[in-house]
Amino acid sequence: GLNDRALSALERAAQLAPHLGKPQAEMARVYLQLGKRAKASAAAEAAVELDPNSTDVLGAVADVFMQTNHHAQGVAASRKVAKGRPDDAAALMNLARALLVEKESALVGNFSKLKESERTEIMNLLARAAELGAEKNLISAWKARARALGGDFAQAIPLLESVVANSP
Repeated sequence: GLNDRALSALERAAQLAPHLGKPQAEMARVYLQLGKRAKASAAAEAAVELDPNSTDVLGAVADVFMQTNHHAQGVAASRKVAKGRPDDAAALMNLARALLVEKESALVGNFSKLKESERTEIMNLLARAAELGAEKNLISAWKARARALGGDFAQAIPLLESVVANSP
C-alpha cells in the first residue's frame, strides 16, 4: 500500500544520505503507522543519534517515542523542540502533552499525585501556548488532566464541564 511505498522511498533516501536524521525520523513515523513499534523505536533512536539537535527531527520522533512507551526520550525530544521554538504553540502543547502522558503512566497503580512543580510547569506551558493561539478547548482539557493528576478535582471538574459544553 501507500505506507509500504513511502517506507521504500524513505529507506532509499536513508541509503543515499546515511548522515541525515530526517529520513530515519520519517521512517519511524511510517513504521509506527504500520504497527511495527520496535522498528519505529529503532528508527527514531537512529534519527536522534544522527541529528540530535535538529528540531525537525526531534519533533518528528517525539510522538513516536511517546507512542512506543519511551516516555523519557519523548519528553527529552519535546523539551529540545520547545526550547528551540519558544514561540511555537504546537511545540509547547506537544511538550505539555508529553509531560502529562509520562506522569500519567508513572502514577498509574501507585496512587501518587503529580508534584506541584510538575503541575506548574505543565500549566505554564499551556498558558504560553494559549497566548500563542493554541486551541482553547484542548488547553482546557489538558489543564483539567493536570489538575486531576495533582489531586485538585474541584478545579478539574469545572474545566471538564467547560470542555464538554464547548465541544461540537
